[in-house]
Formats: sequence, C-alpha cells, structure tokens
Amino acid sequence: GNGQNTSLIAQMGMQDFGITTMAHLTCMGATRESIEEQIICYADKFYSKSHLEREKTVEQAARSLAKFGSEGVERFRKWAQMFE
Repeated sequence: GNGQNTSLIAQMGMQDFGITTMAHLTCMGATRESIEEQIICYADKFYSKSHLEREKTVEQAARSLAKFGSEGVERFRKWAQMFE
C-alpha cells in the first residue's frame, strides 16, 4: 500500500482495537523498489569500476564522493547509518 493507507490502517488499529502501531522502513515514504535501489547505490560506492577486486571502507567511499559535492556525501552517510 501507500503511506496514506498505512496511516489510516494504523489509526484504525489504535482507535478500534487499542493496538499500538509503529512505522517501519517501508512505511516512511519509501517503496520497496526505492529501498532496493538505495541499497544497490550504497553498495556500488565501495567498488571502483576499474579495480573490482578492491573494496573501499566507508570513509574511503565518502572521501571519493566528496569531489562531487556535499549532497552526495550526506546521502551516502545516511545510507551508512541505515544499512550498516
């Protein structure tokens, strides 16, 4: 479902049945596809296209993104918090 339906179902659960509900990752505005895409993008940052045998650390990957601007580094750091 979408976030709107999830919210309504959560409200009904609390009001009608006294059930405490809690949002999970897919209820926070992300679809399954977008989460999968984020995981793939995150994992991709650890490998160079020319040296597939070398795996970067989180810090090395963040430094390599810095040359493209802070927005990408911030997004990468959020992914690191989510997926590590």
